Amino acid sequence: MENEVVVDRNPHRLMVFDLGKDIMRTREYAQGLEQMHHLGTSVSKHSFRVALMSVRLADFLARIGVELDRNVLVRASLMHDFGILGRFEGKFKGIKGCCLLQHPKDSVEVAADLVHDLSDKEKNVIASHMWPFAATAPKYAESWVVNFSDKVVGTWESVAGALALVFSGKRKTVTE
Repeated sequence: MENEVVVDRNPHRLMVFDLGKDIMRTREYAQGLEQMHHLGTSVSKHSFRVALMSVRLADFLARIGVELDRNVLVRASLMHDFGILGRFEGKFKGIKGCCLLQHPKDSVEVAADLVHDLSDKEKNVIASHMWPFAATAPKYAESWVVNFSDKVVGTWESVAGALALVFSGKRKTVTE
């Protein structure tokens, strides 16, 4: 039992691993595993969760006749926050608003350098993931799904991270 191999049979996770394997092997994805994001998670773990939620939503939508390109969903989700990599050391140090508005554009640039066949749809998915806070609006169904998934996953991660801090005793209350 101690040498037992655990096999992940979750079809959505397997799809993300399969369709995203090239991106998950990049230096940027590895860097994202080391950079904190949303209170207690990393950029790449967040992006994986967004991809996972996006393919789950795609399966739900397929049941009601809406077909989405899962390859676009996974690839764009995994790269949607690459524009914030190094933000604590680089140009956005201490300026959260600029990062919020600029990182979707920077993420498209990083993704285009990384994936030379990046489609216009993938570019829009990445560029519009912060809409309505950033200027680029979603143009495709896949863009809307990733935008929604990013908001839900980011909110869940932030709340879970805040609760973990509060209940671990590491954070003082406002009254202290």
